Amino acid sequence: RSERIIGDWMADRKNRDDVILATKGGHPVLGTTGSRLSPERISDDLLGSLETLRVEHVDLYWLHRDDPACPVGSILEALHAHQEAGRISHYGCSNWRPERILAAHVYATEHHLTGFVANQMRWSLAGMNTPGPKDTTMCAMDVATHNLHRDLGLAAVPYGSQAGGFFTKWDSNPDSVTNSQFATEANLTLGPFLQATASDLGTTVSAVVVAWLLAQPYVTIPIVGCRTVDQLED
Repeated sequence: RSERIIGDWMADRKNRDDVILATKGGHPVLGTTGSRLSPERISDDLLGSLETLRVEHVDLYWLHRDDPACPVGSILEALHAHQEAGRISHYGCSNWRPERILAAHVYATEHHLTGFVANQMRWSLAGMNTPGPKDTTMCAMDVATHNLHRDLGLAAVPYGSQAGGFFTKWDSNPDSVTNSQFATEANLTLGPFLQATASDLGTTVSAVVVAWLLAQPYVTIPIVGCRTVDQLED
């Protein structure tokens, strides 16, 4: 549905060349654990996305989940073939463990492939102090992944970067977040510190939360979630 909406939006405005377009594939069918990382399924997902978006290529193609049973070489060769055919400009991974990202990097280097240009993971200032998600196929930033990004210069594109607005909600009403999954002792202690920091800098708590991600020793591009124009402007 999101691809149809974006495809219609670009077609109406004839602005395909003015945007950086990214989409995802390789997610198991909902309710199953089956892999979609074989060359055939990667092709099915990508070609389906191109048709829905009504474009000939995407600038960045993400693999939504990993399957450790699939050799990284097979996955990268499939993506490289589509890159060579002009269907994707760059490709990245999402929810991959550091050892798999490193294996992909080594394979790409040895075989002169582009390899992954970025990695998506669950990561926020609040998430560092919160138990991981029940979905074990989702990966959060950890020390090993952080070190790998730093050492390889690999861009990080964290989702959940504002922890559902936990600190912003705390800032306006601390009682409103007591039942949040992020309401750990460490995060509740961070609240006053972030509030004071934002006040000292003349900005907002949400800006400080995003700035913390942007201040990492490698490129980070936090994915922000907004419901209103005011939230987007903030």
